[in-house]
Amino acid sequence: MQVLGREPEQLYAMRASVRQAALASGRNPETIMHACNVAVLVSERAGKLRGQIVGGPEDIIEQLQVFPDHGFTFLNFWTSGDESRQRERLAQEIIPARRGSRKGAH
Repeated sequence: MQVLGREPEQLYAMRASVRQAALASGRNPETIMHACNVAVLVSERAGKLRGQIVGGPEDIIEQLQVFPDHGFTFLNFWTSGDESRQRERLAQEIIPARRGSRKGAH
């Protein structure tokens, strides 16, 4: 899976660099919001697209889990296709399920 043209490992390394720089400057890295732009296409019929997370709601929810698992605290979704319909599906099918999966964590 690539996210906006980058392999996940590159994103994790970038996040680690930010944390190291915070420590080096005397800042608590836990106070930093680690955000990631994520291109998403909610579609049960679409094939894989380079740089995008594609699939039905369950597939996307599962694929998105790698971000909080690697310390990202904020995801900014970029949609493609029918923008209005994509935002609606994210709001109704993906985001509530992601929020629900965080309850009781840590």
